[in-house]
Amino acid sequence: MGWGEFWPAAADWAITWIPVLGPLGILVTALVAYFGYRQKLEADRRAQWWVRAQWALEASLSANPRRSLAGLAVLNDLKTSSLATREDRELFRLIGTTAREELLGAGSGAVASAEVARPAGTDDGGAAARRARPEPHTSLDSVLEAALRAQVEKLAEEGPEPSSSLLGSPGAPTVGEAQNH
Repeated sequence: MGWGEFWPAAADWAITWIPVLGPLGILVTALVAYFGYRQKLEADRRAQWWVRAQWALEASLSANPRRSLAGLAVLNDLKTSSLATREDRELFRLIGTTAREELLGAGSGAVASAEVARPAGTDDGGAAARRARPEPHTSLDSVLEAALRAQVEKLAEEGPEPSSSLLGSPGAPTVGEAQNH
């Protein structure tokens, strides 16, 4: 094929295929833009999820039991989110396990301190032990403690992996996320 035959063949090809390639190019461009938008949306949602997780982690470590309870509740909600990775769920489970051990240690610590307060061989009718015991919890304190224990137990649970059929489409908010907006 010489140059004389090439140009007419190229012109015939262009007349046949350019009307097809134009709309095809627009479709490809639209698909790339759509997938780029979805990726950015998912990255933004994941970044916002992490901001919430950081707040919840800080709040759960608070000395204020109400704030700690709120932080643990948010951690439990975030743990079940479709945005949470397997590593995130494992991290939350380990945090819950550690918090559970601390709560159990704090619960047995009051009993241990009461027993240590009375040295062996001293029998004063238990007056020293009664003085060493902390004040009884009010009903509000016991409710808060029970709620804290429940949240810690829930966080420490090793739940099953979320099913993709239960999560819906990727990027769709979970029930907790939808209620929070």
